Amino acid sequence: MVNALLNYVKAQKSAMKDTIPGTLELEEDAIHGFRVSIKKTRTILSFIEFWSYGQSSKTAIYRKLRPIFQRTGIVRELHTHKNLVPELKSKTDLD
Repeated sequence: MVNALLNYVKAQKSAMKDTIPGTLELEEDAIHGFRVSIKKTRTILSFIEFWSYGQSSKTAIYRKLRPIFQRTGIVRELHTHKNLVPELKSKTDLD
């Protein structure tokens, strides 16, 4: 089971690396993929911490990812708002 968990974390790390070029170019899909990989990593680290009765270093690992996750969240939110503008404009008949 431990090997499967470690392989999962490695796969998420690889997924994060794969999205870095697009994330740096502020591509919506890349940013979304990057954030999803961080969320999955956070979830599996939480599981490992629970499973190991709090003996894992989840907090230290996630502490490094958290600022990046927060910053990409801001960009993701801006993308979401940008995509909502045309929809809201059409619903309110503003030109």
